[in-house]
Amino acid sequence: MTQPRFRYRTAMTSSSCSISPHRTGTFWVASERYTTRANAENGIASVKENARLDGRYERRFAKSDQSYFVLKAANGEVLGVSELYSSRAAMESGIASVKMNAPIAPVE
Repeated sequence: MTQPRFRYRTAMTSSSCSISPHRTGTFWVASERYTTRANAENGIASVKENARLDGRYERRFAKSDQSYFVLKAANGEVLGVSELYSSRAAMESGIASVKMNAPIAPVE
């Protein structure tokens, strides 16, 4: 398995950062789009700071009954939204993986 890492991805008008890849090769958490690399770096630092805290994760269900989570900062700002999971257990596994890996993940 590839080591989890933060990756900058550039869109036509802005950049975003994400933690990737998950065991399935998809993204764990996709962030908002940032207008500057400095803002993206601040977002990554905030994810690293908040990822270990269980209270920062909101567990949600999509209309399709698939589970997903939202990682939030202490001020309630959304830091990232996960992929959709087929079960609550799979979502909890994803949260556990982000808690363990995000604080130590390198940035590329």
